[in-house]
Amino acid sequence: MASDAGGILLTLRKASTLQFLAVLRHFRQPFARLSKTLQSSNLNIVTAMSVAKATVASFRDGFDMSEIADEVAEMKNEAVAAGVRMDEDMSSEQLVKTISETFQKSVIKNLEQRFSDEVSELCVVSCETHSNA
Repeated sequence: MASDAGGILLTLRKASTLQFLAVLRHFRQPFARLSKTLQSSNLNIVTAMSVAKATVASFRDGFDMSEIADEVAEMKNEAVAAGVRMDEDMSSEQLVKTISETFQKSVIKNLEQRFSDEVSELCVVSCETHSNA
């Protein structure tokens, strides 16, 4: 157990780990909002679809790797100022950037498939059919 904790601490001292945590933080709040909305008992499918589309748009438009890099640099500076020895990372900045951008694209693609216009139109037709019955 102590060796596991030591391994985690070593991993957290790498800049690439900080970058991945910053990327995940970018997704956390919009996903939390979407999840809370989808769990609401007052929700209708049209509202759910519009919230999902807004979430996708925020992931597409609000993902700025230079902004995330600035956050990581600030976190590194704060860690060093607090006495943490940051380790040199074997991962290149380009590789970390590519992985982060691939993750962003995968999240967007997944959400677009789950909340596509075809699904939205199907739900609207279904809702109209049930309300007319």
